[in-house]
Amino acid sequence: MNNNPIVSALPIVTGLAVFFSGCVGLRRLPDVSARLHALTRANDFGPGVAGMVSLASSAVYAVTRRFACVLVSSSASTYSMTQSERR
Repeated sequence: MNNNPIVSALPIVTGLAVFFSGCVGLRRLPDVSARLHALTRANDFGPGVAGMVSLASSAVYAVTRRFACVLVSSSASTYSMTQSERR
């Protein structure tokens, strides 16, 4: 287990930066499908990078399960928003 706070904080800060870039993409991209694509990719990758901190701890199973829930929910919500936009 790594007790260095900088090594532990680096993936969390990187994940937050990726997550924030998805929020910026939501505001700045021109059409709905591009906005949803940017938001989904950033919201999938951001928590994954932040979850790398748990790889050194004993809570790997719990974080992996939560990350799987985030992936499924963001993909499902993006699909439903895209389908409602196309109608």
